[in-house]
Amino acid sequence: MATAPQSTPEVNPLLQDFDFLPFDAVKADHVIPPDKVKFMLRLGQSKPFYNAFKAIQESPEWPTLSDAQKRIVE
Repeated sequence: MATAPQSTPEVNPLLQDFDFLPFDAVKADHVIPPDKVKFMLRLGQSKPFYNAFKAIQESPEWPTLSDAQKRIVE
């Protein structure tokens, strides 16, 4: 797994401004999926997680959630 310094522009060339992608400077740990992608993959492959998130959306409390909370569930 990538360490925190790999996600800084000084270390990760993919986070820098460039006209042409610097393929020679890109390493595997520069492109590890972020935690949200990992979570979404797990969510998509887990029936209990899917059912729990679906229940939240269908609950009477759904309209009371903030936009940020809804984005997490959606």
